[in-house]
Amino acid sequence: MENPDYVYIEPSQPDILRYRELIKKQITCRYEISSEKISHDASTFTFGYLVYLQRAQIGRRSIKSLNDRFNSSSSILLSFILCNYTNAAPDQVFIELICSNNKTGKFLIELAEEKVRSMGIKRICLFLLDKDRLINWYKSLGYVFVNKNFDTKLSLMMKYI
Repeated sequence: MENPDYVYIEPSQPDILRYRELIKKQITCRYEISSEKISHDASTFTFGYLVYLQRAQIGRRSIKSLNDRFNSSSSILLSFILCNYTNAAPDQVFIELICSNNKTGKFLIELAEEKVRSMGIKRICLFLLDKDRLINWYKSLGYVFVNKNFDTKLSLMMKYI
């Protein structure tokens, strides 16, 4: 798949409320992540990216940037990544949530890693559902397994970039 168009988002943007609502209403996480978690992360992230699909008027679909043209009645959010940076942990960025229902997951991870590098930060971390398929996929991207929380069934992985 060729790289799709995307939009960078952060809380200081004028359209951030619209973006947050768009994220909260999506089912791109395949019902594996609670709506409360999605709502919380959509309200507290530091930066993120959205991949967006605009339906063409003649029935074809084409990928467009959310900045180019947003119309909630003819637009589909394909996937998103939300990241968090805090002064409490200034040496790392956490991927709080990544949801993708297509082949854009790797693209979103690469965007986040590029942004983290530009911030001068050397480590990126994430918690993910404890599934071998997901853990192995992140390992293939250079992430290492740190530990597993048996209560939440989440695994912590990290990568030095």
